[in-house]
Amino acid sequence: MAIEIQTLLSDSTRPVTAIDLSPEGDKLVLALPGLRGAPGALALWHTRRDKLLFDSPSPSHSGVYGARFARGGRTVIYGALDSRSVYEFDVLNQSRRKLELEVQNPRWIHVGADGKQLTVSGDVTRVWDLARQDFVLGDALPARPSPDGKPAGLAAVSEDGTRLIYQMCEPAQMVVINAQSLRVLRRLTGGPPEVQSLVMDARCRFAGVIEYESRGTFIWDVQSGLPHLPQVFNAHMTHNWAMRFAPDGERVALGMTTGFVYTVNLRTGSFEFERKLHEGRVWDLCFSRDGSELYSAGEDGAVCRIRLRASESTATALDRPGFE
Repeated sequence: MAIEIQTLLSDSTRPVTAIDLSPEGDKLVLALPGLRGAPGALALWHTRRDKLLFDSPSPSHSGVYGARFARGGRTVIYGALDSRSVYEFDVLNQSRRKLELEVQNPRWIHVGADGKQLTVSGDVTRVWDLARQDFVLGDALPARPSPDGKPAGLAAVSEDGTRLIYQMCEPAQMVVINAQSLRVLRRLTGGPPEVQSLVMDARCRFAGVIEYESRGTFIWDVQSGLPHLPQVFNAHMTHNWAMRFAPDGERVALGMTTGFVYTVNLRTGSFEFERKLHEGRVWDLCFSRDGSELYSAGEDGAVCRIRLRASESTATALDRPGFE
């Protein structure tokens, strides 16, 4: 795959732990956690002007994570590790407010249903409707994750709001639920009991997870319920930390703990692009709406833009770093 790579910004003193692109594709939000007592911050980058629009610190937050656009791009949802709370940030007036979610230790944030529903996983997993300001889909999720008090599994609502995917820790499986009727549609098995990342493609054709300690990467075909390309995506695909599907569902991008970013064609299993772009962990990834651009954010404080050109590589999984 022919590529063009550009580093948009780089500040080694401030890692970028989350990155997301607005629905219009013109704004990139960055989560800056803050270090050594410095405040955490949200930054907004204009992708067409290639300039920083603002850097909004929050003096009370030393740890910022999540950072996902919601409400059609008007707001950003993020979490604060020190306050253990979830906030909504208005990108127009740069104001923030605490959401009354009452989920202890929120460790996972996902926005679905066209930016209207927020899924938070911590000691429990809950779905919050941003318009109604209330919990929804409660009957589809367990009151507690497991009898022994393990952390709740991750969950995500599909982009169109029709599907809820919940990762059960015990027994280990991914449960696909109709978000209207709450009927269980599929049980996706063969994955790990604990995961640190859960993603779906925009049409909910594929679901993928990364094992909690980066010891495996798995993708399922949601329609059939079977593992997708199990010769590629399995317990031997290690050292991944971030995963995003392209909008058309034709490829998946992955970021590694070693700073590598790569894409895999979901039809052929071929590795189309691979490059070391960061020093240290790749924290997050996101695609442009047309899939022609991929953005990465890293431990080194760098944000990179990869412009992808359509031509396919014949590289195999066994040639790639991070495989055992």
